[in-house]
Amino acid sequence: AIQSKVFGPILGGQDVLGIAPRGAGKTLAYLVPIIHRIVEESWQPSEPAVVIQPTRALAEQTYLVAHRLREHTTKVVLLSGSVAGAFDSQRAMLRHGAHLIVGTPGRIQEVVSAGLLQTMRVLILDEADELLKYGLGHEVRSLVS
Repeated sequence: AIQSKVFGPILGGQDVLGIAPRGAGKTLAYLVPIIHRIVEESWQPSEPAVVIQPTRALAEQTYLVAHRLREHTTKVVLLSGSVAGAFDSQRAMLRHGAHLIVGTPGRIQEVVSAGLLQTMRVLILDEADELLKYGLGHEVRSLVS
């Protein structure tokens, strides 16, 4: 499975390109070792791991999985949503920092522009093919540079 191929490299801090069919466990393949590193290496909330998802639904699903996997001291923040006021509360949470941020390119770009996210320790582009398919390549490139 993909987990057995990527756990070691991710735990070692290496760049990974993981390709597997839908339902193969890709989300767990990167979340488990990243959350392990956050705890074991005592990452500071000022340098989070950031997961970019192409859609709000995928971002919310990934957030829920990460929230279940996390240690009680690991702060996970979701940056997505269309409910009025939801993004304001997410931004307020982010002012206190986060170990792991999950969101869509537009929302993540907004917090970068607002100065609430200045550095990323790890960047995960989940469903990268979908990010490009939805025309989000420009937003992703601006976050990476």
